[in-house]
Amino acid sequence: MHTLQRQRVHYGVGRLEIVPEPVRFARLRENLSSCRNLVFAVLLAQAEDGLTTFVAFSRGYVEDNPLQRPMTSASMGVAVGLKLIVMFAMMTLVLSRLPTRRARIALRVALAMSLVAPVLNTLTLLGR
Repeated sequence: MHTLQRQRVHYGVGRLEIVPEPVRFARLRENLSSCRNLVFAVLLAQAEDGLTTFVAFSRGYVEDNPLQRPMTSASMGVAVGLKLIVMFAMMTLVLSRLPTRRARIALRVALAMSLVAPVLNTLTLLGR
């Protein structure tokens, strides 16, 4: 079992004591149960983004995001997979490290950001 070490650092007249905090799966379980609707909504928005992007590509559209354009032109599956892995890693980090109130705020921000792409994709597909 790994033991955590305290570290003391002296800065000028003050002292800073750094105590590493272990990852607690209890916090992850607690946040996941209290934020499950937000987690589901973020995942649903990501799935909607994937669906609308797939429909747009099948109709001849190209990716406007210059960061994702090389990945999507190489392989749509790799681009979607990488995006989902990053989203899953970020949500796991948020749910395991942040208190419940801050986790809810972070998930609301993620939901707002996740809804932008499917809404824009849908408007583009409708010709607006």
